Amino acid sequence: MAEQSAAASSRPAPVKGQLQKAEWENKPFALGGTRVPKGMEDHANWMDLPEQAVVPTRGEDISPQYVALEAKRNAYGDLKKLLALVTPTVASIYKNSATLSNTSGEEKKAQIHALIAQEEKRRDEFVLKLKEFQEKDGLKPTQNDFGASLAKIVSTVPPSDCYEQDKHVAWNDEAKRLGQNLFREQNVFLQAMKAEKKKKQASS
Repeated sequence: MAEQSAAASSRPAPVKGQLQKAEWENKPFALGGTRVPKGMEDHANWMDLPEQAVVPTRGEDISPQYVALEAKRNAYGDLKKLLALVTPTVASIYKNSATLSNTSGEEKKAQIHALIAQEEKRRDEFVLKLKEFQEKDGLKPTQNDFGASLAKIVSTVPPSDCYEQDKHVAWNDEAKRLGQNLFREQNVFLQAMKAEKKKKQASS
């Protein structure tokens, strides 16, 4: 009994003017918006307000230019992500190959060989995907600086038996620079896409 009494006393006191559960549980409420909440008086006639134009959300509903910009922006973004995967893979092959040349013990060498083989497979898969990007608009070898840079990266991937650090550094710098330039160009595309959307909204 003492516990029930303590629990009851801990409940918050009802606020003055507030309906209790027993009162509102089965109480019907008027519909139709006859009572306007305080502060919303200017919108009391909301049903008479003019309909707002529907803003298009699909690229094909905005303009062909928007669709083209969106495709380029997505391609640049996907390529940037791929570059971020291939560069550490190539670097890892270089480091493990250098480690292998200074490693003694057949078991340890076998482990490093297996690791290099896995990384070489990943590298080759990434390079094939890089070549696929060379067919996309805005990334073709002779189309612009982006295409030329991508072509250079694809054609100069350091092989597994390349131990020349300068070549690895130069290749990595080229890939990193292209990724940074792609990121900046993505923003340019985004601004152009926003302009196309505003133009569509203004003409609706």
